[in-house]
Amino acid sequence: MKTCVILNPRAGSAQTILESLRRALDRLDELEIRETDAAGGARALAARAVEEGFDRLVAAGGDGTLNEVLNGLAPDFDRAELGLVPAGTGNDLARTLGIPLDPERAVEVVASGAVRKLDVARLHAGGEDRWFLNVSAGGFSGEVDEGLKAEFKESWGPLSYLRTAFEAATELETYDARLTFEPGTSDEESLRLDAVNVVVANGRYVGGGLHVAPTAAPDDGLLDVVVIHAAPIARLSLLAPRVAIGAHLGHELVEHRRARSLEVRSDPPMPFNADGEPIGSTPVRYQVLPKAVRFLAPPEEL
Repeated sequence: MKTCVILNPRAGSAQTILESLRRALDRLDELEIRETDAAGGARALAARAVEEGFDRLVAAGGDGTLNEVLNGLAPDFDRAELGLVPAGTGNDLARTLGIPLDPERAVEVVASGAVRKLDVARLHAGGEDRWFLNVSAGGFSGEVDEGLKAEFKESWGPLSYLRTAFEAATELETYDARLTFEPGTSDEESLRLDAVNVVVANGRYVGGGLHVAPTAAPDDGLLDVVVIHAAPIARLSLLAPRVAIGAHLGHELVEHRRARSLEVRSDPPMPFNADGEPIGSTPVRYQVLPKAVRFLAPPEEL
């Protein structure tokens, strides 16, 4: 099996990953390592690798690198297996899937060849499609991701999300949000409320381990939708610790639904991201593709 590893050399563990990959060479049939040279480079490298006949793509970097590789494989996700060696500041999908955060142990997962079929979510915004495996968020979370700077990630690591979130929280925007769900996959077909945050989740974590969607499963054919009501900052600050440990579902400021597809509209327009990368603003539409990608991950059920 031909394996192409797409490495983000700016990731904090890049050198360790290279050493681990070279030690694993004898366990992989054919291995080629290609490094990204700019934002968006991983997507182009992934698309080219598939065209050249590689049947296994491994993202070595953070959630953003993995998202680019996934989109390079789209829309025919069955063309190659997809793997991950986490080396970013968040590594949130790895947490959901039980992939070790230690690069050398993660390489062993790739080398084992164990495959799980995962759902892929599609976000349509601004006339374009963006695919993701972990989480898309709008409103407050969208503003945080737009405000995250590379130097923050390098110097603060996982705390960079919390630092930027604190700065964004001083000027929270309130949105008149309208969510429309596919009939038959939620308790109601629509939801309207004043909101500060909308999260559409395939995985469970964001921001380096914040347990935003504790019931989400990446292979159940459904997206978990978590909406935070608008409220004074003092009340929202009391909710934050519950979100961190996944104890917020059922709280009076939180709406939780599950759906195969949904549309979000808002006034004013709400900025959204996919796996931490800013994408566009409302209106946005989501759809899940059940078990669309073959992912190299531990086989244990969540």
